[in-house]
Amino acid sequence: MDIFRISVISLLIVIEVTLISVGNELKRFNEQENKTEIHHVFKVHEMSCTITAYTNRPCETNEDDFTATMEKPVQGKTCAVSRDLIHWLGGRIYIEGIGVRRVNDLMNKRFDATVDLYMEKVNDAELFGKVTKRVVFLGG
Repeated sequence: MDIFRISVISLLIVIEVTLISVGNELKRFNEQENKTEIHHVFKVHEMSCTITAYTNRPCETNEDDFTATMEKPVQGKTCAVSRDLIHWLGGRIYIEGIGVRRVNDLMNKRFDATVDLYMEKVNDAELFGKVTKRVVFLGG
C-alpha cells in the first residue's frame, strides 16, 4: 500500500473517531495534488437512510462511465443519492460504520432516502446488500 493510501485511510479513521467524540464537529479531508488537508466542518443534517451498492454495469448506470458531476467513480469515495437528496450533490456525507463519501452521482427517481455506494466489483456490490444506517450530511 502506498503512503498516500495509508494517509487517506488514517485520516478516515481520525474522521470517524472525531464524529463519535465531538458530536457536531467533524474533520474532513480534501485531496489536492497528493496532499491531504484537514478542514473544520459542521453537521448540517442527519437522517436514517437505506444504504446499497452499485457498479458501472450498463443495467445499473447510464451509457457513459461518468457520474452526475462528470467525474469517474472511485470505490471508497463515490456515492449516489436518491433524487429527494439531490441538494447534497457535490457535498460530503458520513455514513455510520462506513466513513466519509463524496456525493457525486444520482440514483433513479424511484428511490427515496437512499445512498448507493460505488463498488468496482459486481460481487462486492451484491455481497454488500441493503442496510439502514445513520447518515450525516456535512457542510462547511
